[in-house]
Amino acid sequence: MTSVPKPLKFLRPLYPELQTLYEIWPTSKDKSLFADILSLGLHSLTLVLGGREYVRHLAAELGDEYPFCETEADAPTPTPAPEAGKEEAPAEPKIIGTIEDLHALAKECTVFLIGHNAEPDTVDLLEELEIVDEIAQLVDDNKYNCVWQYMIRLMKQQLAFLLAALQPTDKSKNQLAPLAITSLNTAHTVHPQFGSSE
Repeated sequence: MTSVPKPLKFLRPLYPELQTLYEIWPTSKDKSLFADILSLGLHSLTLVLGGREYVRHLAAELGDEYPFCETEADAPTPTPAPEAGKEEAPAEPKIIGTIEDLHALAKECTVFLIGHNAEPDTVDLLEELEIVDEIAQLVDDNKYNCVWQYMIRLMKQQLAFLLAALQPTDKSKNQLAPLAITSLNTAHTVHPQFGSSE
């Protein structure tokens, strides 16, 4: 088992109280830093498989957070003029961080995951954050076959969805077409680097 630094061990009994404090803390840069500290504290409480479960959990959180950051990045920021005699309404809490921050953290997670034989988790995370083409830089001769086989299975599923999306009954499914095309392009990039798959 990995050793836990003593200060984190002493915080274990206080973790529920710290979590409550985090919930009531106003949105700010400090709250973001406090979240990092809580994340490490939680990690010290649940050390499993040398951190792999922690990184998998973090990857899942990144996937959950991505749509919010994407929506925030796409949304215009209107600035209504204050009415005479009325106080300005408090600003809505803003998401701290950007899509680029999520991408950077995802790349760090994928390096760990692919180094610990979690190639499917790596592909899934990169695909969920719409940067699956980055996997070509992570694979080597040892990891290539696992990544290639998983991407082939994934593409078969996506092509089935794509064929369903091309049916004229539901136009909203056409969002799957760019995803399938990105996966095909990525597989085409990865495959020639390491030769043919058997």
